Order: sequence, then C-alpha cells, then structure tokens
Amino acid sequence: MIRVPAFNAEGVPAEPVEIDEARLGGVVRYELLRQAVAVYEARRRVGSVHTRSRSEVAGSGHKLYRQKGTGMARAGSRRAAQRRGGGVAFALHNRVTGLELPRKARRAALHSALLVRLQDGEVAAVEPPELPEPRTRTVAALLGRIFPDAPSCLLVIQPNADALYRSARNIARVSVCRVCDLNAYAVLRPHRVLFTRQAMAAFLEGLS
Repeated sequence: MIRVPAFNAEGVPAEPVEIDEARLGGVVRYELLRQAVAVYEARRRVGSVHTRSRSEVAGSGHKLYRQKGTGMARAGSRRAAQRRGGGVAFALHNRVTGLELPRKARRAALHSALLVRLQDGEVAAVEPPELPEPRTRTVAALLGRIFPDAPSCLLVIQPNADALYRSARNIARVSVCRVCDLNAYAVLRPHRVLFTRQAMAAFLEGLS
C-alpha cells in the first residue's frame, strides 16, 4: 500500500489516502511509457513546413535554349533550383507524424505513469476549497502551501468543478486536467501531481 499525503482546504496535513499499487499494475512499464510519450509528442506537432519544389513553382518546363552552339553553359528548365524563381532543391514537405496507441495500452501507460509518481512521493490529495466564484489568489496560495518548492504542478479535478478550473488555469506553471481527460503524458510532464479528493475517489473507482 502506498500512503498518499492529503491536505485540507487550508493546506494543513490531514489523514493520508492509501492506494494499493497492485490496482495500478504493480510494476512500472517503462517501455510502454516511452511509447506513450512518443505518441503524445508526435500528435502535438503542427507540421506546417512546406517549401515548393521545381514541380510546384510557376514557369515553363521548356528548355531555355539549344544545347550547343551558343557559347553558354547548357541549361534546362527555368524552374531548376539554381535559377532565380526556381524551386527549392530537396524541398521540405509536411509529413504525417501522428502515431497511434491502442486504448488498453493508453490506459496501462496512465497507470504506470501514476504508479511511478506515487513511488517517488510526488502525488498528493487535497480537499478543494469552497469557491462560489473563481478565486485565483486562494488557489495559488493553497498550491504554494502544499508544494512550496515545486517548479510545476498538475491539478486533477472533477468535471463539474468549474470555479476551481477557472481559478487555477491561469496560474503560472500550473496545468489543470479533469480526471476523465487524464493521460500518461499529462501525469509525467509536471514535477508534482495534486488530486482533489473527489477526483482521486473517481479515479480509484474507475480502477475497480
């Protein structure tokens, strides 16, 4: 059993949450994590590079002048790469870099990512403060008390916690993710992971 530190809405330590590591696979599958990160990063690429080759620029493909008898070097199409207005040699084009990972593999990668974070003591749970409306200062102060030295943090919340989402989304180096959208890349990227108690209960219920 792994004991996850927990905090109340004021950032004071509370009763920790116990998680059975066997429910997350028991062992960390590092090769699967490597594949998952490669897939997520490949799908984030925009792929907007494009330069025109000699087949895409405007101009005739007719030979400029006869081969012999002019006293000049032989020449072909005006669209050749060495001529002004010609195409680019070895022109770069957009490539399809989107990779795929099966649904079960994505789920197993998420479990391994969370397990390695739990084993390193980089996960905590918190009772979210009551926010009738967005209060960024309140949430920022709470995160500062829980993780005072963490360069970055992921806050995992319930889907219906709209005020909490709007309070934390514009804090520097803090990313917010709903528990239903959680993935291995989101868990591995920041230095710390903070679950609300409701989000952690929903995640653990999904494991069963």
